This record gives sequence, C-alpha cells and structure tokens, in this order.
Amino acid sequence: MTESTSSKKKRKRSLETVPVSSPLAARRSGRRDIKVGPKCTCDYCGVDITRTLYFRCAECPNFDLCLSCFSVGVEIYPHRSYHPYRVISYIAEFPFCQGWTAEEEENLLDALLMYGLHNWQLVSEYVRTKSKTKCEQHYHQVYLQGVTAPLPNLDFKTTLTAISMKEQEEPESAQEWKEAEQATKEVSIVKVSPDESSILSGFLPKRKDFDVEYDDNAEATIAELQILEDDTVEERLLKMKLLEIYDLKLQERERKKDAVLRWKMYDVNQVNEDLEKLGNEDSKWMELFFNLGQFLSKEELDTFVQFMKQDMAYRSELVRLLSYRANGISNFKEAEEFERQVVRRVEELEQRLDRIKHSPLYESNQREDIEKKKMKKVSSNRVVASSSTDYKPMTLSTGMKDYDKLSFMEKAFCSAIHFKPSDYFQFQQMVKKLAENKKTKSTSHSPWIVDWPQQR
Repeated sequence: MTESTSSKKKRKRSLETVPVSSPLAARRSGRRDIKVGPKCTCDYCGVDITRTLYFRCAECPNFDLCLSCFSVGVEIYPHRSYHPYRVISYIAEFPFCQGWTAEEEENLLDALLMYGLHNWQLVSEYVRTKSKTKCEQHYHQVYLQGVTAPLPNLDFKTTLTAISMKEQEEPESAQEWKEAEQATKEVSIVKVSPDESSILSGFLPKRKDFDVEYDDNAEATIAELQILEDDTVEERLLKMKLLEIYDLKLQERERKKDAVLRWKMYDVNQVNEDLEKLGNEDSKWMELFFNLGQFLSKEELDTFVQFMKQDMAYRSELVRLLSYRANGISNFKEAEEFERQVVRRVEELEQRLDRIKHSPLYESNQREDIEKKKMKKVSSNRVVASSSTDYKPMTLSTGMKDYDKLSFMEKAFCSAIHFKPSDYFQFQQMVKKLAENKKTKSTSHSPWIVDWPQQR
C-alpha cells in the first residue's frame, strides 16, 4: 500500500517539474498555448492579432484593428474610419535558415511532438505554409544533419528582408504550381460507373438512402420536444399536434422517395439517355404530366400520355368534321375538294396582297396613314393634357345643405365628382329603393349588375 502511494507521488512530482509553457506540457494537456513576442489584440473585438495581419491607426496612439473590424469601418472615439493607417504584418525573428520563420519552426516542432516523425502529411497541415517534403527535408538538414545537431545552429545570421523572402518563396510556389498542373494533366478521364453516377445525385445505393432527404429540417421541430408528467392538457395537445405534423412530413418524404426510386431518377446516365430518346413533342407532353409520376409508374404514365395524345387528335378531327358540316359537306370526296379550294383561295389572297403592297398607291396610302396616326396621337395628347390641367375638384363649403352629415371619405367623393351634399343623399336614397324593389320583385334587375352570357 505504501509503495503504490510513494510511486504516485513520484509521478506527480515528475509531472509538476515540466514547465507549463513547454511543448511537452501542451501535448499532455491537449492544448497549444506557446506564445512568441508581445501579445496584440484588436481594440474593438478583443481578438488576438499577434500572429496575423492587422491595421494600426497613424493618428490614434496604440489603436489596432483586426481585418474583420477594419473592413466594416469600425469607429471608437476618437478614432475615425477615414484616419490614415499602417498595415502591420507578423514578422518572426531569428530564423534558423533562409525561408523558414520562427513561427514555422515552432509549428514544426509542435506538430512533431503531437504526430510523430513519420506523419509528415499531418505535420504539413499543422505548419500550413510548407509541404510535407519541405518539412521532412528541413527537419533532417537542420536538426539531424546540422553542425550543432540535435540543436539548430544559433550562430546563423540572416540578412533577409521581407522583400527578399518573398522573392525566395516565389520560385517554390511556381514550382509547386507546375507540379500540380503536370499531375492534373496525367490524370486520365475515368468513365462514371452506375454506382458513382448514383453517388453524384446524392443517392447511396447500398443504403437505399439519400444524403439530403426531402424536407431535411423536419426533425428540428421535435428535436428538443419532451412530454413531461407535469404538462398541462393544452401543452400535451400542442406537443401531440407537433408529432402529427412531423408524421405527415415523414409520409410525404417516403412518398417522394418511393417515386424517385421507382423512376430511377438517381441514375444520372439513365435520365440523360431517356431525355435524348424523347422527341420535342414527346418531351413537351412529358413535362406537362411529369408531376403525375409521383402517383403512377413509368409504364402507366407513358400509357396515360399516349391516351392524352390520341384524345387531342380526336378532338382536332372532330372540330374539322364540324367545320365541314357547317359548310354543307356530307362526304369525304366533297371534303377533299373543299380543302383544295381553301388552299387555292389562300394562295390567291397572298398573291393579291403582294401585288397591293408593291403598288405605288399602297406606299402613298401607307405614308398618309402614318401621318394621320401621328396627328391623332399629338391631338389626343393635347386633349388629355388640357383636360387634366383644366379639371379641378369642387370646393364644398359648410353652408351647403347636409354638409355636416357627410363623412371625410364622402366629402372627398362629392368634391371629386362635383356632387352637392343634398344631391348625394338623394342619389343614395334612390339606390336603396332600387335595392328594396329587387328583393320584393325577383324579375327586376339592379342597374348596377350586368348579366354576362354564360360560356359553354
């Protein structure tokens, strides 16, 4: 018992001797709180901008803004958005080799502590600015094969400025772009298989399910719904109603899902082939009745469309036969002669119109008609303008009879149509009498109702 207690105390003391700010402590605690240099925060939102690009006001002392706050023009007295500013970027100090900053070195070591020496892809993603090949080469050259290995060469002095570092990084970026472009060219065009075609449409064939279901947010209404014992009757009824609504949404989802599976609309290749097979006329009919596909199978819908096409053909034929009967035609021989006469008359009419259009008299008449239309338009505009300017509403005075009985809207109405208050009430009484007479006499008609003939 005493040995186990003493061993626990030793382990505890060994853990306490590790500095809190060391990478090993950060790895054990699962956090990364290593800081380099003084900390700088945004004066508006308080976010840490030490290692990012930020903006410093040239007039206000020690006033810094992050990129988000600067982009929306944040103002805190006495700072104004139109003040001149300087762009401050994070510049790490004491790089161990050209092209690597202190922040990148720190991220590299932290990533190696977390992921190990062989997970260079994860290390590269943690460093963010270097590829996995660069990270591996840099670690071997500086920390394993260097003169002062395993420590880096601290006597290395750099004379690189920000411009020279940028110029050095450009060839590497250009080389990476060339490698990526070459790799893209080497990729062969792969034909999409039926399973991959289904995945493109969001359908998972092995699960018979979709990535995004119909009304995908239906569960949000009942996600936090709880039926408790102390619920009132109204609360319980409300929750049951929500469950009923959710059940209806599930039924609608299953119905639409069944229609998609039945029609195989998840197969992109098959859908494109079916569309190519349809002609212009068939595609128009299919678009017209496609919504019925939720309730019918593909064969049933095709049969229905064929029946509708036949029905339309029969109706057009019936209209043609009725036109024959209206013209006194009683057999097909007379119908053929009638069609020939119609075609001949249409051709003669077109020829006659062409001769008229090319005659000089027609051109002169056309010019005269155009001039007349212009004159009518100008005169009508003048009449409308004069009538609109000369018209003035009538002014009602308090001395008029029955003026006090009018409401505000009635006064405006009488003034607009030039009605005296007494005439308005007299007209109102006449309308009421006509309405009463209509109730007593079913044959009488109101002067304000127009009986339109019913369409057949």
